[in-house]
Amino acid sequence: SQSSRMQCACSDSIYASMTTRAAAAALLLLTVARALTPLSTHHLAAEHVKNVQRHESDLADSATRWGAPIPVTGDDDASWRAVAAPRTVLSAPSVMPRAVAKRIKREADARFASQQSMSRFSMTEDLRDCHADELPRTKSWLRAFVASQRFAGALRVPEASNATSLAIYDALVVKYAPDLARDRAASGQPVHRDFSTLTLNIALSDADDFIGGGTRFEGPGDVTLTPVSAGDAVAHAGRTRHAGAATTEGERYVLVCFLASTAPDHARLALARAMDLRRAGKYA
Repeated sequence: SQSSRMQCACSDSIYASMTTRAAAAALLLLTVARALTPLSTHHLAAEHVKNVQRHESDLADSATRWGAPIPVTGDDDASWRAVAAPRTVLSAPSVMPRAVAKRIKREADARFASQQSMSRFSMTEDLRDCHADELPRTKSWLRAFVASQRFAGALRVPEASNATSLAIYDALVVKYAPDLARDRAASGQPVHRDFSTLTLNIALSDADDFIGGGTRFEGPGDVTLTPVSAGDAVAHAGRTRHAGAATTEGERYVLVCFLASTAPDHARLALARAMDLRRAGKYA
């Protein structure tokens, strides 16, 4: 009868709806289970191999551009002080003579004059930068400084505390100035992490040379550190989230050095590989 057919159709509809919901619930449970399941030993071993391959590639590139890794064992330098708590960020005054800072600025400006574009290597286009290994006198000074006792106190950053030698993964001279920014108002960098075990920032400008600027460290009670004088330094783990605070007047120059432990630093390597995948369009 028509009534029976209607009852059957209704039952079929209810059954189909229940089946769909059950399938959706099963899919959800499967997704959650996969997310909570530890990576297999095979998968972990594969990731380890990829990290080591990236590490060996980084060390080879560093050796070509910067020479052999630099031994960093030695007595601690007490002039490095902890700042920006609860993060482990260290600062030290006058690690570079003012005359050297001026010389590096001149060397970088000569390089900038031959460039056709603004930023080439940083996180934004609102500045100028160049590789420090393209600046012979800057390169020579930086290698000698990392090998010196004056640098050793920076190794109190926990992520670098077990390092016995470091490779210079990269180094840049960066110039911030509002007339370099797209809005002609503020020159800085967004919050990011570095692909380094330890990052070293050395001011090449006095605080009186600009307004704004400094390095902002993200987290509870954001802290912005602005060195007072050319030659002052800040050191932090590369994975610490930070930004270049906007320079709104004047010019601010900084020498930034990215150091990698010669022992594989898997946190650094995983971050670098993830960014490689993102740049390749593998994930957003």
